Amino acid sequence: MLALNHPPPQFATAAASFREGTEDRALVFPVGDGWVVCVADGTGGASGAALAAEMFVAGVRRAVEERGLDIREPDAFVALLEDLDHQIKRHPTASETTGIALALTPASLAGASAGDSRAWLFTADSAIELTADQVRKPRVGTGGALPRSFAAAATGTLVVGTDGLFDNVAIADIAAIARAGPPAAAAEALVRDLRGRFRALPDDVAVVVGRLDGV
Repeated sequence: MLALNHPPPQFATAAASFREGTEDRALVFPVGDGWVVCVADGTGGASGAALAAEMFVAGVRRAVEERGLDIREPDAFVALLEDLDHQIKRHPTASETTGIALALTPASLAGASAGDSRAWLFTADSAIELTADQVRKPRVGTGGALPRSFAAAATGTLVVGTDGLFDNVAIADIAAIARAGPPAAAAEALVRDLRGRFRALPDDVAVVVGRLDGV
């Protein structure tokens, strides 16, 4: 349980695909007095894309739970993404993926990203793209990814998702939906809103919605 002066965070994930199997991944898990969130969007098609995304989220979990990654340090996430970049490149059948890994602790939010998946933090009076400085290419799995770190106060509503969401729904609409209800309902509502805009989904989508406080 987080030692906060307000209720502990609530998280929910949702995903959808226009194909039989999605190439996007979203994962949330607790660690100590915090939570870790990761999202990946495999690219390159065929099974190698889904494998790259799966290797990313599994690698984040392994680094946190088995190797004691310091989740309070943005630079630790940069080093992790660099390591996963080379691990995925060495795999004989994995292709490439975007990657966001972040952690929420009682004091702050810290993480790193590479690619074009995105993380936004919505408060009562602001909308901040945490991943605004990320480098889209080379992606994770090429051996040349350039992860960028970010940090923020642990407050507001967090939305982390793949480009299937952010390329097709306006930020103002995402913010309104994410703030409107509990995370589980909001995550599903984002996917439902996306489906309502198209005859068929234009891309896979995976999203995490987190309510960090009562804002």
